[in-house]
Amino acid sequence: MQINTGEHIVSGVFHSFYSYDNVGFHLGRDVVTMDINAVLSEEQIRRVELFANEIIYKNVPVEAYFPSEEELSSLEYRSKLDLTENVRIVKIGEYDSCACCAPHVRATGEIGIIRLLDYTKHRGGTRITIAAGKRAFLSAVSTYETARAVSGMLSVPKEEIAEGTSRMLHDNEVLKAELKRVRAEHVLYTAKDIAPTDKNLVLYYPDADSEDVKTLANALLDKVGGILVLLFGREDAIKYLIVSRSVDLRSMSRDINSALLGRGGGKPEAIQGSFGADLDKIKAYFE
Repeated sequence: MQINTGEHIVSGVFHSFYSYDNVGFHLGRDVVTMDINAVLSEEQIRRVELFANEIIYKNVPVEAYFPSEEELSSLEYRSKLDLTENVRIVKIGEYDSCACCAPHVRATGEIGIIRLLDYTKHRGGTRITIAAGKRAFLSAVSTYETARAVSGMLSVPKEEIAEGTSRMLHDNEVLKAELKRVRAEHVLYTAKDIAPTDKNLVLYYPDADSEDVKTLANALLDKVGGILVLLFGREDAIKYLIVSRSVDLRSMSRDINSALLGRGGGKPEAIQGSFGADLDKIKAYFE
């Protein structure tokens, strides 16, 4: 009753403020989603939310009645269907009049609070998620507790969570860039100690990522006359990057993947993917 009446108020305010209509809604256990036939701004949504709660504070009577056909013909009311008989009108003071058969509170003060929790673009309009009454209160409590926990983690006041999170994300990007630089230096340092060979070369780096092995491949390619096989990742999910200047790897990829339970492919000079075979079998195949 609280959330259904709250949906009436919100729809009525959108209509009176902007001439927008509620063209669809779903009444769930904890929230309502409603579809407004316009793309809304944050400012519009918060303006409607504030005024909807002001209607609650005024404790406006909610009246449900069945007007006669003559009365109905002269009434202005919201309805998604073209109704002609046994039409039940729910009237909330001067703020909304809508055809509805569902239960409602007796006065708007019984709703307690309305919160427009979220919104997203939907089919050329906006889908809004609404909570009202106890559900809205519990949502606000949950949001507050989350904000308090995050402010503690960031060591900033709750009011500065967004700013603190932004700083943390920036610092994290700086650290990631520095880590990438250090890893690249380490890979190149590792490559210096690897002796040239005319044969195939198989190397396994469990802690490497795809960027690491690409850097290593570029550094080692001229040292390997045969096939350079770079393996990385966990032993139960080994990934590969295989490169060569002397062999057409694309023509070999089907046989390689078939023999080593692999998936992947690429160009004549480089293929990549993953193997299902164990590490010893992979090494034995290429060596």
